[in-house]
Amino acid sequence: MKIKLINLLFLYLLSTNYIFPQLLNEKKFATPIEHVIVIVKENRSFDHYFGKFKGADGTTKAKLSNGTVIDLKHADKNIDANKIKIGWGASTTAYNNGTMDGFDKVEGIGIDETFCQYDSTDLPNYYIYANNYALCDKFFTPTHGPSFSNHMYLIAGHAFGAVGNPEDPNSSGFNKYLDYIYPWGWAAPSRITVATLSGNRITPQFDCPTIIDKIKEKGLTWKEFCPILKWTFPSKVEYKYSRFGCIKHIYESNEFKTNVHNIDQFDNIFKSQGLANYTIITNTFSIPKEYQSAVTLVLEPGTILPQTSEHPPLGTCEGEDFTVMIINSIMNSQYWEKCAIFIFWDDYGGFYDHVPPPQIDSYGLGIRVPCLIISPWVKKGIKSTVFEFASVNKFIKSVFNTNGFLSSRDSLANDMISCFDFTQTPLPKTILPTHCTFPNEVEENEEMKLPDKLILNQNFPNPFNSSTTIDFVLPKSDYVTLKVYDELGKEVITLIDNAYLNAGYYPVRFEAGNLASGVYYYRLITKDYKEEKKMVILK
Repeated sequence: MKIKLINLLFLYLLSTNYIFPQLLNEKKFATPIEHVIVIVKENRSFDHYFGKFKGADGTTKAKLSNGTVIDLKHADKNIDANKIKIGWGASTTAYNNGTMDGFDKVEGIGIDETFCQYDSTDLPNYYIYANNYALCDKFFTPTHGPSFSNHMYLIAGHAFGAVGNPEDPNSSGFNKYLDYIYPWGWAAPSRITVATLSGNRITPQFDCPTIIDKIKEKGLTWKEFCPILKWTFPSKVEYKYSRFGCIKHIYESNEFKTNVHNIDQFDNIFKSQGLANYTIITNTFSIPKEYQSAVTLVLEPGTILPQTSEHPPLGTCEGEDFTVMIINSIMNSQYWEKCAIFIFWDDYGGFYDHVPPPQIDSYGLGIRVPCLIISPWVKKGIKSTVFEFASVNKFIKSVFNTNGFLSSRDSLANDMISCFDFTQTPLPKTILPTHCTFPNEVEENEEMKLPDKLILNQNFPNPFNSSTTIDFVLPKSDYVTLKVYDELGKEVITLIDNAYLNAGYYPVRFEAGNLASGVYYYRLITKDYKEEKKMVILK
């Protein structure tokens, strides 16, 4: 009996992880994911980009501080950045203790600029990704601060008290702007500091564990793609606009020199060196018009920077296209079925959003931003669990079984692994065409050439049990409707509801759910085209 009790105690301690802590390092999830790609875009709120996305928690209206409700106007192609305000003060004023009605109280804003939004005609490829994979409508920034503090949370789990962007507080005008765009961290002049919540200012030079260190502990590889800038005025300066430049042991390592690359070189490096286990891609940069004539920015041949950041006043088209080019490259490679791609925006950009962020501590969370998850293993549809930047790090911990957490934020965040199903039939790739013109545009991929007429393919598999894929090719942009009918002609489901789609290839997943066995029809309708095909469900 005594031996049995000892054995039971042993099993209990084992199950609660009180002994053999090394067992905690065993992989908790059997996943096919070997590569996590994080793409961080610039300055857009969820309602600004996806407020009109069907099924998501978006809105087309906004509440002002006086109680008036107004319509969100259609956003202009290029938005005057001087009439939208970001940062701790603007964000907390807009937040207004969770009422989300203080956006019009932010000093210096333009109503039309702050209260505006895009739709599927402006962001066709982002909307296709959202339809074909997953869109998170409760994804929040880590803080009410701007880019710097949010990026620090992403790589280190905290921002060292920072709530602003690095700058020279004693400088002004043109010099202040040049100071602001100096590299973050150890390469910046010592006078460059950042404001903290306490009111103090600190130099953005830190040394602490980061997500890179967690990756490396497991013997995994990493790369970062970011702007590498060369200024010729007032002096010749070249630097990597990398958030890891703030972390001493990374910045001073050979890996910083070899693993941090010009974002413009992603495709070349990807094809020559392959894909790292962890890859972060950031476009944190824009040049205000008033400085473009005074500064010579030297870029590498074939570059598409800085248009691609989506940071106002830059438009959305080039940025969306650049993202598509990255994803097309990954999907056309041998890595696709081993990938999880996260796309999100680093702060809300000053644009209206109606969902109050949970205030989990004195720093945030901050205002909501879009997040797309693209993977053959993601569960398709809207994800309404509360996530933040730390949730991506928690996903990395689960998939790669990294040791420990970076901070309390990482430990408390909801794990984005809940958005995945590693037992499902892998979702098909969605290869999309670009729809803007870049300087020195990359040659068209042979796989991207389109036919001169619309093609509706037979679903595959057919017959099928629970799910199938219906795919078609659009030779030109058009409004598209795709519906499924039963044998009697009764509508079963609308898969695409008069959506404006850009020219390209579109695989659409159809989940049969509880539908009975039998013959069904799917019908594709555009302005000048209508075709119907038969499919069979066998259960």
